[in-house]
Amino acid sequence: GALPQGGYVRLFEIAPDSSSVAYAATQELADRDNLYVVPIDGSAAPARIPGPSAPGASVRELQFTPDGTRLVFVAVVGSQIPLFEALSDGSEQPRRLSAAGESVSGPFGGRLQFSADGLRLLYLGHLAPAPFSRLCSVPVDGSAPRAQLSTSEQFVQNVYQPVLVTPAGQVFYVARTSRRIDTFRVPIDGSAPPVVLVP
Repeated sequence: GALPQGGYVRLFEIAPDSSSVAYAATQELADRDNLYVVPIDGSAAPARIPGPSAPGASVRELQFTPDGTRLVFVAVVGSQIPLFEALSDGSEQPRRLSAAGESVSGPFGGRLQFSADGLRLLYLGHLAPAPFSRLCSVPVDGSAPRAQLSTSEQFVQNVYQPVLVTPAGQVFYVARTSRRIDTFRVPIDGSAPPVVLVP
């Protein structure tokens, strides 16, 4: 659709089956982002995805789930940076996945990261007044609260070391404590505490 004066497309993401494109744009009002999904061949008009809409609201990260049925996105709304999910056909209101007051970023290179089965999502969440972000995971459908994977004493080295997820649901990450830097393993659902691999 046409953009208002000063409007622009902030970012876009192609669906896993390449049938559609999701994008964030100031398409209706120039002072805030909204989300849309449109067939990649342009055969239908863009469908707006319900989402947080406030002056200055912007989308920082946008991804389809691996099966293409949902969108997950990080939005800046006022002083908060929460994580949301919504059906990619726009048929339901978005659900907040991050904890109340938690600011979210991707665990490596800014991208959110899915489990091998596509059912859980990894992210870094920061809750003030804690000094460090925590590695967290949450079901992409919002069916359970998010689980904190790293401990409160660990600074996750997200800039330099990727977070690895095995098909069996084990997460490997590098973190710094007050004493040293180590590699840790933890279940993606947070059902057990992290274990250092080289004590």
